[in-house]
Amino acid sequence: MNLLTSRQRKLVYLAGIVALMFPIILLGTPAAKSSRGEAAAPEAEPDEGGGGKLAQLRRQHQLGESTLGDVDPSSATMNLVLVGLRGIAVNQLWMQADENRKTKNWAQLKTNIESIILLQPHYIKVWEFQGWNLAYNVSAEWDLVEDKYYWIKEGAKFSIRGTKRNQKYPELYWWVGIILGDKISNHDAWEYMRKFFNPDAYPHETGDELIGDPEIRRRENRVAPDPDLNPERIDNHLVAKAWFQRANAQDLIESQRRMSRLAFRQRPARAQMAYAEMLMKEGRFREKDTIIDAWKTGLREWTRSYADGKPGFGQELFDSLAGKIRLNAESLQELRELTKEDKPEGRFTEAEKRRAINSARNVVNYNFWKTRAEVEALPEAVEAHYEIFQGHALHRTGKHREAIRKLESGLGRYAKLMKDFPELKTRDESIEEVMVAILAWQDANLLLNSDFSHLTSPVPPTNPSLDDVWNAHRGQRAEYLRIMLRGFRIN
Repeated sequence: MNLLTSRQRKLVYLAGIVALMFPIILLGTPAAKSSRGEAAAPEAEPDEGGGGKLAQLRRQHQLGESTLGDVDPSSATMNLVLVGLRGIAVNQLWMQADENRKTKNWAQLKTNIESIILLQPHYIKVWEFQGWNLAYNVSAEWDLVEDKYYWIKEGAKFSIRGTKRNQKYPELYWWVGIILGDKISNHDAWEYMRKFFNPDAYPHETGDELIGDPEIRRRENRVAPDPDLNPERIDNHLVAKAWFQRANAQDLIESQRRMSRLAFRQRPARAQMAYAEMLMKEGRFREKDTIIDAWKTGLREWTRSYADGKPGFGQELFDSLAGKIRLNAESLQELRELTKEDKPEGRFTEAEKRRAINSARNVVNYNFWKTRAEVEALPEAVEAHYEIFQGHALHRTGKHREAIRKLESGLGRYAKLMKDFPELKTRDESIEEVMVAILAWQDANLLLNSDFSHLTSPVPPTNPSLDDVWNAHRGQRAEYLRIMLRGFRIN
């Protein structure tokens, strides 16, 4: 090199710079921005463009934080970030968000949360907590049902954004299912929430402001669900089920750390049964075949397989203190096959397998839900629920004589089911339905006759008798009476 003149050395350096530009461009081109101002979707394949090789690898492994530049450059938060105190900045924003929630400063609260996820987009607890905070805490601060529903949706949408930025965490998919399933259907105003979520399932009445998503009605002047949450226009439990299935699929790739594997993976089948249960709770017994099919599907998914052919909850292999187990294993032959799954083969006996299976079943109430689905899928069970439902409706409208007849008929059908399936007498849901129906029957008789002098028994004259159920639980009469009276307020 010393033999080269100064001019020649400069030309060599320039040629080296030009030659190095090509690998630098190939490796270091930054990721493209989407039309929404967000980084290209993390699920995009590396060969689909969206930046150089390093940007693609960052996106593939979710290591990049290209939204960091979206933080307000004049904010105090950015000042902390620039000197390497990002954690302190997030803590400061978190405290501000909590204070804004307490003072009901909702606009600033949303700004705080947006800044938090820009700074820590891959910290799963941010997405979990703030999704829960919006759907549960913030929604509870509002009085109107429409406003409560809006913030529940915000919590769900926030959690969905979390799944897009952090695809490897099954807990985030699970959490979306919890909000769309349990939160909506277990809310005090669940009747309205479900009509908001899927108005297509209910008759549209002219001028009925409770049908359809309120935000869509105001914005687009039409009856429809939110297309971001329910594009297929189906029941909220079925949407939740799809999210739980995605959570289970991701759990096979990267195990979740939120709860026991048994409790986590039961959710899709349980969501299917919650859908069937809600159809009955709403009194949609005109859709009898739909109810029966929903319970049959829940039973199949709980014990055998899902619609796509994947193993159902009971058919899945789980680890236990006695090696591999399946919850639906019953016969000696099935237990022997499970012993072959262990390493080394035959490490555990069939008796040890049986004990481990029974223990695991107790964790998730496997036998109860299996029996419940079997019973509820029977046409006579649907008829029993229907007549009890009609009896309550007639009682609330003052048609006490008709209510007595319906309640007696429905409880008679239920008594026969309890005889055929004795375990129903030990389950809270069955006991509550029978006890509340008996109290409604007593109240209708009292309102019709002013006293109970014409009655020979405190329970309807069913065959077989329900005396044992009444005597075992009449100590909780006040609790069941409150449940019965709550029906008057709802309707």
